[in-house]
Amino acid sequence: MNSSQQSEMSTVQNQQLSNDEIDLVQIAKIIWRGKWIVFIFTIIFAIGSVYYAKSLPNIYRSEALVSPVSEKKDGLGGGLAQLGGLASLAGVNIGGGSGVDKTTLAIETLKSRTFLSKFITSHELMPVLFKDVSPAPSIQNACSKLQKMISITLDTKTKMIRIAIEHESPEIAKDWVTWLIAEINSKMKERDMEEAKKSIEYLNNQISKTNLADIKSILFQLIEEQTKTMMLVNVREEYIFKTVDPAIAPELRFKPQRSTICITGTFVGFILSIAWLLFQNAFLKKVPVQRSLI
Repeated sequence: MNSSQQSEMSTVQNQQLSNDEIDLVQIAKIIWRGKWIVFIFTIIFAIGSVYYAKSLPNIYRSEALVSPVSEKKDGLGGGLAQLGGLASLAGVNIGGGSGVDKTTLAIETLKSRTFLSKFITSHELMPVLFKDVSPAPSIQNACSKLQKMISITLDTKTKMIRIAIEHESPEIAKDWVTWLIAEINSKMKERDMEEAKKSIEYLNNQISKTNLADIKSILFQLIEEQTKTMMLVNVREEYIFKTVDPAIAPELRFKPQRSTICITGTFVGFILSIAWLLFQNAFLKKVPVQRSLI
């Protein structure tokens, strides 16, 4: 590259830098000329954001920390798996499938529409969920609204679970969290009790079908395990979730963050006012000036 080409490139670069500086200076002049527009826009958005922030109700969050109750991996599934070929010789169909663990099942049940529908109905929550709404919303709408208020967080390291409710009333939020934990414990107890009864009925039926003493002995052992399960269900109150830290009525609101809303609204007004000035200036440059003919 010769000296003349280098000189031309240097000139072009200088011109580009000069144009950039001119553009920045021009933008600054445009903003300065329209400073009152920027000021008015910013003030309007600031006032609007303040009114909006004040119009939002206080939301309180109450939460409880629970621990999944440990389960032994015995019972019908574990015991029948030990039968192996012996059960097959006797013609006993032991089935299979490990399924999901009880903790996961309880969490998904807690979030399900079926469980929440019964929860809303049993505690008569429709008037609380929908105040002065006519016509009365459906139970499906009520479930959707309650699902948005519920938060369930599982710590994968500690296996602890946080169950939380957000509501305008701190007392209601606390009560609903407490009720949810009691209801899911009761629901899982009923489920396991029903399964144990069906298992015992199935095992008794298999005993009547086989003449092998070894198979009968194992099946009687399984009936004993299921009987122990039924006793455990009846004795243990906190069946699936044990409360480590119960829910309380919070004194401080969880949201809205009114200061953040006001700052964000003011900043948006400032940015929009500058964007409007720049757009208006660019538009006027493209519009040809029409001279009147005398």
